[in-house]
Amino acid sequence: AGALHAARITVLPLRGDVRIFAYDARQDLVQRLVPALASGLVAFRDRVRDCLPTAGGYAIILLADAQMGGRVYRDPESLLWRDAGAILQTLAMVAWAEGHALCPIGLHGDEVAHALSIEASFQAVGAAVIGRR
Repeated sequence: AGALHAARITVLPLRGDVRIFAYDARQDLVQRLVPALASGLVAFRDRVRDCLPTAGGYAIILLADAQMGGRVYRDPESLLWRDAGAILQTLAMVAWAEGHALCPIGLHGDEVAHALSIEASFQAVGAAVIGRR
């Protein structure tokens, strides 16, 4: 949506310690996040396992700032969903090119947004699992 970078890409390992990372497009760096409620991350991992029981690798959760687009566009919510789809499609192509597999899943990642206690303007807009082919 106008190169605003409203979506934040977060990465959650599906096995091992419960930890989560986010890519900051403005600063071009990955940072570890500290969840307010680690139980929300565990709940999301459980839901992913319900969808893909044998999945390893990482869950990618897209969190978007709904207010950011509203500063520039009228009725920006559809732009968030469009951008989320474009990000997932791009990630799938890059994953394939690098010898990995990416599977979009029918979950938004609301538990992750809640666990991180991020600003109310952020909402979960999509998720996928990435791992080995």
